Amino acid sequence: MQRLVPALVILNLLWIAQPAHADSGALPAPAHLAEAAARDATPVADDGVSQPWRMPPIQVKGKPAPELREEEAIGDYAQPRWTANRRFPNTRIYVVPKGKATVEYWQRVNAPLGDLVRSRGIQSYYELELGLGHRVQLDLYLTTEQKGWKGDFGLKKEKLELRYALADWGKLWGNPTLYLEWSRVHGDTDFCEGKILLGDQLAPSWHWGLNLAFETSLGGDWTHEFVLSGGISKTITDEGLSIGLEGKTGGIDKKGSRFKNFIEQAHLVGPSIAFYPVPAMHVLATVLVGVQGEAGHGYESALESWLIGGWTF
Repeated sequence: MQRLVPALVILNLLWIAQPAHADSGALPAPAHLAEAAARDATPVADDGVSQPWRMPPIQVKGKPAPELREEEAIGDYAQPRWTANRRFPNTRIYVVPKGKATVEYWQRVNAPLGDLVRSRGIQSYYELELGLGHRVQLDLYLTTEQKGWKGDFGLKKEKLELRYALADWGKLWGNPTLYLEWSRVHGDTDFCEGKILLGDQLAPSWHWGLNLAFETSLGGDWTHEFVLSGGISKTITDEGLSIGLEGKTGGIDKKGSRFKNFIEQAHLVGPSIAFYPVPAMHVLATVLVGVQGEAGHGYESALESWLIGGWTF
């Protein structure tokens, strides 16, 4: 915890130092956007605008304007507006625009379906998300945990996450983004996780994401975790509501049984929803059901639910 305090203070001061905007409404497109579009180039956004809903759309020569506002290109990376906000609880897509700052609260509940109360585990995440520019994103997390109905509640871990998109949106298939996360776990060894994030538009109002993840402990049994997660969503109301399906599958092995026997496995799928009641706010939820188990002990039915609330400044 003490290691994160100086970083949080510095980031807060940098955010306060940014110029304020008196008008919270939509801003007119700067002249350089129109000039860039006329050259059939990829224009850049006004540096003074960081909220995705206020960013002027980019009109690229030869491409018709999309029917949905959330599919308009915005920002320095010409990314669709819908990618500037989280679309799935488990599946990440691309990076947020330069200057965007969001705080989020997450709640994760995991339990066997046969004992949803006494055997449940509850984790809460407190996140600060920042778009740093140059296709880089920084996320800082604090995690608390309670095990069982009356289990001890306390600080579980701190996490630092960096993302880097390999190119502006639409330049590479799947818009690949590299993800690296370090976790400092209380009472346990630290962990490091790497991911490849993919995502794009299938058709107007249809969006998808896919993540390939590998996590390793930095000591102890040197456990490795492999996870494949993905989601697909359909926009119901433009910039308001989308529904979809999300799932994940994975396993954990350890030193001495590498790639042979997974000491834990989980295979889950379920519906997801993303709701944006006002431009600055988002609420996401998913309930995944399936099976999980340990090597030699069989599988049991399980539930994993996620609830996320966020606010962008």
